[in-house]
Amino acid sequence: MLPEAKAKAAYSSLDQMILNSELIAIVDVKKLEKVEKKGSSFTFNQLATADVNQVLKGSAPKQIAIYGGENFICASCRFEPGRVLVFLNHDHDMLIGSNWHLSVRPIKNDLLDWFDGDNFHTLKPAKLADVVQQIKSKLPAPMKLTGDLAILHEAKTLDDSIVGEAPGSSKSWTAYKALLPKAAKHQAELQYIVSTGQPGGRIYAAMLLHHAIKGGAVKTVEPGGPNLAKAALLTLSRCNGSVDYRSGCEVITVGIWNVASRLYSDGKYFDIKLD
Repeated sequence: MLPEAKAKAAYSSLDQMILNSELIAIVDVKKLEKVEKKGSSFTFNQLATADVNQVLKGSAPKQIAIYGGENFICASCRFEPGRVLVFLNHDHDMLIGSNWHLSVRPIKNDLLDWFDGDNFHTLKPAKLADVVQQIKSKLPAPMKLTGDLAILHEAKTLDDSIVGEAPGSSKSWTAYKALLPKAAKHQAELQYIVSTGQPGGRIYAAMLLHHAIKGGAVKTVEPGGPNLAKAALLTLSRCNGSVDYRSGCEVITVGIWNVASRLYSDGKYFDIKLD
């Protein structure tokens, strides 16, 4: 008999969930369908069609489709008709919960079960207005970016230095290389891109923050603790969104968490090197 396989959901903290989510919104679930849709890691058996009432982070059309019911039963997102506060990322072209079942917070009479501080193990009733204000207080103020920083913010793909049929390196890779010697001067902008940028740009910005901070005197919080220069990569290692990685003419779709985790632990992801 084969040994039983066991796994546990790796939950994000409240701050990580807010930073890592591409879309945070209050929606009204109007329709539920049974489906069988395969994603990068799980198969989803529920499709929720929802009207968007209020967007707190990101952008969305008036109506969106969200996939739930992952075949990871202990922590899957489950939808019911009605108002819901959702935290979402893209898996390919699918919108999915960004933090397991905690991504879906049903709203009843303007109350919802919410984090007790930053503790996701204990949830307690909270007023919707208070939760919305708390989320907004943790979001970065809008920032106007120009030049290479603007290019990185809109970089949907993560490109390396290998050139395929194109006449030269991609605009995003060129912008990343141009910002390397200037990264320390743009830490605020890079933090903003990590939080609000397109998938490729978020990873580029996290790498640039590593270069900006790695020369500092403080390298860890405590002996054996996390490397502060890699803090943004550590946070993105909990991001379940996906990114297209392009190397020459080859393109693969991978989890942001996968790229960030390997950059954090190994210092490289295929042909992209952190140092």
